[in-house]
Amino acid sequence: MIQGIDIQYLNGLDQMTAVRYMAGEQAQRLTSGFGTVGALESLHSQQRNIDAVTTGEDLTDYTGTNNTDDCEALRNYLCRTKTVVDGSPALLQSYRNPEQFSDMLDYVLRYWDTADRENAVRLMAKQEAKLIKQGKIVLTEDGKDGDHYNGFFMAVAAAVLPQTEMAEAASDTVLRKFKNRARAAAKKARTVTTDAKTGLRKTAIDKQTLHGLSGHELGELVVSSVLYGFDYYDGLSGEEYEDCDRRYLRHLCGVVQAAPSEFFYSHDEGRRFVSSLNGVIDNWDDDNARADALARACVACPESHLNGFFKKIGKGLKKAAKAVGKGVKAVAKTTTKVAKAVTVAPVKAVAKTTAKVVKTVVKNPATLINPVSATKLAVKTTASLVKDTVIKPTVAVVKHTIVEPTKVIVKVTKKPRPSEPRVCATFSSRTKTMASSPSRSNRTM
Repeated sequence: MIQGIDIQYLNGLDQMTAVRYMAGEQAQRLTSGFGTVGALESLHSQQRNIDAVTTGEDLTDYTGTNNTDDCEALRNYLCRTKTVVDGSPALLQSYRNPEQFSDMLDYVLRYWDTADRENAVRLMAKQEAKLIKQGKIVLTEDGKDGDHYNGFFMAVAAAVLPQTEMAEAASDTVLRKFKNRARAAAKKARTVTTDAKTGLRKTAIDKQTLHGLSGHELGELVVSSVLYGFDYYDGLSGEEYEDCDRRYLRHLCGVVQAAPSEFFYSHDEGRRFVSSLNGVIDNWDDDNARADALARACVACPESHLNGFFKKIGKGLKKAAKAVGKGVKAVAKTTTKVAKAVTVAPVKAVAKTTAKVVKTVVKNPATLINPVSATKLAVKTTASLVKDTVIKPTVAVVKHTIVEPTKVIVKVTKKPRPSEPRVCATFSSRTKTMASSPSRSNRTM
C-alpha cells in the first residue's frame, strides 16, 4: 500500500527511484565541498537547510504518485537546494560554475506553477547533459560509469515528465488548459509553515482552499494517472486485457467528459473532441480504420491544441509500426539464414562429398579393394560429412541466432547518443527568450 492506495493500481512509478537518486546525488555533491575554502564560513547560518537537503527532509513523505503533496514536496526540495547553493556556492563541487546551477533551478521554479513546468524541466535536463559532455560538471564517484550519468535535472525530469508517449502527447495539447488552471489554483492555495521539530520553513497546499478554486470533483489519483500516464484501472470489466494505450485514451476521455469546462474553451470544442476520441478508441484494433478515425478527428478538431494531440498519436503509431516492421524483417532474415544452414547447406555438402567419392572410385577402382586406401577414403569422407552436416550448420546457427544479434546490441549501446536538440549558447539568453515568449499564451474562459 502507498498511503492507502493499492499498489496494483499504479504500475511503473519510476518517480520514486528518480527522486531518491536525486536527493542522494545532491547530498554527495554538497558534502564533498565541506572542506573547501570559504565553505565552513557558511555552515552555521545554513546548517538547517544543508541538513534538510542532504537528508532529503522535504521528500520524507514523497509517494511517487505526483499528487498535490508530492509536487509541493519536490518544489520545497528544489527551493531549499537553491537557497543552500546561493548562500554557500562553495559547497557545490560537481558544477564548475555553481551560479549556473542556481540559474537552472530558478528557471524550473519560475515555470513550476504553469503548464510549462514539464517543458522547463525537460530543457534543463538537456542543458545538463550538454554540460556533462563539455566537462563543466564533475562526475561523482557513483556517476563515473563511462557512458551513463543520471544528473540532478535528469532525475527531476524522470520524476515530473509523463511516463508514456500517450500522456506525453496529451500533456502539452488537450491537457494544457487544465494544467494551467490547476497549478494556478495550487499557487493561490499555497501557505508557509514552520516545522515545530526541525524549525524548517516550507510551503504546503491548503486542500480546502484548493478545492474551492479547482472547480471540479476529480480525484487526485485520477488526475495524476491522466497527466503522467500511470496505468490506472477504473474497474471496468475486461480492461486488464485491454491495450494500455487504448486504456489510457478511454480513461482520458472519461476524465475530460467529467469536467469539460476544465479542459476545453467551449462546449462545442469538448463535444467534438470526445466524439472524435471515441471514434479512435472504437476502431483501435483495426489499423486502417484507426488511421481513418485519426484523420477524421484532425478535420473535426482544427484547434491547434486538439489537432496536435491526434497528430501526435498518429505519428507515434507509425513510428511503432515501423519499428515492428524492422523487427519482423530481421526475424525473417535470420530464419532464412538458419534454414539454409540447417537444411540446404548439408544436402549440398552430402551431394558434393558423394560426387568426390564416386569420382575417386571411378578413377581408381582398386581403392575399394586396398584396405589402406579404403580406410583412408572412409575416414576422409566421414570427416568431411561431419564437418559439413554437423559442425558448419551448428556454427551457422550460433552465428545467426546469438553472435550477430549480440553484435547489433553492442553496436547500438556503444553508439554515441544522438545530439541533443539545440540549446542556445548562453543559458541566460534562453531563459530571457522563454520568459518573454512562453510556448503558448494562457487562454481563459
